[in-house]
Amino acid sequence: MHRIIQDHLEEVLAESNPNSAASVHLAKCRECREEVSAMRQQASLLRALRAPESCARRAGVITQKIRAHASASRPLNPGRPVRRGV
Repeated sequence: MHRIIQDHLEEVLAESNPNSAASVHLAKCRECREEVSAMRQQASLLRALRAPESCARRAGVITQKIRAHASASRPLNPGRPVRRGV
């Protein structure tokens, strides 16, 4: 991948400025076009793996409950030393 594409990769992937020097280079350079195309495909696959919103909300609730429990709980035997390596 040529330096101009590397320097403006986020802009190129977002296709935010079709008249930029990087976009003009991309139109002319097959090697860079193929690499950018592969990156776009990878990004699409990663987006497809994203958990549904309902799972994210449920995970957030569970995390909140775990944190609340951890902050409210006390050690079982605060005066007893912890034995390590047993």
